[in-house]
This record gives sequence, C-alpha cells and structure tokens, in this order.
Amino acid sequence: MQGCLVLDDDTTALATFRMMVRRAGHDVLAYNDPVKALEDLIAMVDNGDFLPDAVLTDQMMPGIDGMTVVRRVRELSKQSGRYCYIVVISGNDDHKMLKSGLAAGADDYLIKAIASGQLLVRLASAKRIVEQEDQQLQQQKALQQALKELRQANQIMQHDLARSGDLQREQLPPASGMINGLNYASVYEPCEALGGDHFGLVSVDDGKTLIFLLDAAGHGVAAALLALQANRQIQRSVTQLKDHADPSQALAELAEHLNDVFQDEMVSSYFTMFCAILDTKKQRFHAVSCGHPKSYLLADNKVTAIDSDGGAIGLLPSECII
Repeated sequence: MQGCLVLDDDTTALATFRMMVRRAGHDVLAYNDPVKALEDLIAMVDNGDFLPDAVLTDQMMPGIDGMTVVRRVRELSKQSGRYCYIVVISGNDDHKMLKSGLAAGADDYLIKAIASGQLLVRLASAKRIVEQEDQQLQQQKALQQALKELRQANQIMQHDLARSGDLQREQLPPASGMINGLNYASVYEPCEALGGDHFGLVSVDDGKTLIFLLDAAGHGVAAALLALQANRQIQRSVTQLKDHADPSQALAELAEHLNDVFQDEMVSSYFTMFCAILDTKKQRFHAVSCGHPKSYLLADNKVTAIDSDGGAIGLLPSECII
C-alpha cells in the first residue's frame, strides 16, 4: 500500500492511529487540520501525484466535519483516476452517522473504542481493495489502448478499402459514352467498398463490340481480385475474337479458355459471366451466359430473355459451362 492519511483534530488520537499504521508497515501522513489535509490532497491531484491508498478521518472535527472530508476525498479519487479507501472513525456507534458516512462515499466505519483491535483488519481490506482497483484500472487502460489501436487499424483498412474501390472503378468503362457508334449507359453500385461485380465494353474490330458482365464468388477483397483477374483474361482474348469468323463459336471458346484458366486456381475461384458480341454493321447479337442470372435483350420494341444453361466459370469441367 502506497500510504495512509490519518486525520483527527485530537492530537492524542492522531498520535495513536499514526503509530498503529506505522507498525502495520505503512507510510503515514498525519493531519489534525482538515482544511490543510484537503489542500494537500488537492495539490497532489493537481500535480498528477497519487493520493494515499487509504484515508482515516475523524467524524467530528471543527470547521469541516468528516462527512465533508469523505465527499471531497471521493471526488478527488475519481478525478485522479485511482481508488482511495476511506474509513470514518467515530467516538460513538450511532447508526444514523454510520449511514451518513457510507452515503457520503466512505468504505468502512470504525469505532474509536475498539479501533486498536480492528484497524489492522481495515488496513488489510484497504490494501486488497485498492490493489484490485489498480488491477482493474490497468486492465481498462490496456483495453482502451487495444481499442485505440484497433480503431486506428480499422481506419487504415477502411482507407485502403476505399482506395482499392476507387482503383476498381477505374478499371470500368465510363458510366456512359460511345463505342463503335454504339451509345451506352451503365450504373455500378457495389454493396461494399470492394465487390466481385465487374463489366466491360471492348472494341473487337470496326462495328463489333464485346460486352461482358462478371459476378465473382464471395465478397470483399477476394471477390474483387478475382473479378479483376477475369477482366484481364478477357481483355487479353480480344485478338482471338477479332480473328474468329464465327462470333458465337468465338464466345464459346472464350468461355472454355477462361474455365481452363480458373480451374487451375483455388476451388473458390469461380464466377458467373454474361458475354456478348454486338455487330452494329450486320445488326447481329451473339451471346453466351455461364451461370449468370437471366439477362434481357430489348430490340425492335421486343424483350427477349437470355437464359443460362451452363455452369459458372472455374467451377465445373468445360463441357458443363456452355
């Protein structure tokens, strides 16, 4: 225990309690003036010093009574952030006074007539409780520090995710524009900062435009990386599409090629895909859908549903995806 403050206007009682506390092995601050005692305690808190672990105060004193001392010490204890065990010492066993002391913030009540036999027990209780309070305080500080570090890490992660989301959007075509004489408009609204949804429009050759939509399995970073990887594979395959005489067959071969590539990846590396070639010169539309939700073609004021009969890319053997 760091020390004990004893406060009693009776010099004889003060000397007795001081001796008993010292014999118990504790440092003692002894005061017979409650005003001076409070002034020094206030200075301790203002200077960032620790309060004594325990305060023993007489109940009846001139100028400031013990209840006022108890309330003020409890306030200082809260202000300092460290618990102080308070024992009220009284010359009588008035139960009303006992209740008043406990209500003011005291931890215990000691009768002077029997104090010599019980003071050591009170001090032992004070030591145990203050140590428990100190331990809880250290745990709270450690928890607060861990929470602070966790919040900082979360802020960094959220910043990185937001930046990654911006980079992902940069891989998408503009929201609207024209390609090969074709006006288009798009909306991209991921549920999170990063997502597994992706789409693109690529000029195959004069008059032919490749349109594709991807939905990678999972959520977040892993799905976004898979979608970007699939986007790169499709972009690299544009030359083969350009040299192919049959657009429908070219799309089927593209789907098989992607499936072979992602079959070699992890089991979870699969995605659904809708892929089409729009030939504005010949007014022809060729499409393939691999496990993707139903798509719709609006042409000549007529809506045509495009179903998917195959499986997702990277999930099943190539003969099962078309």
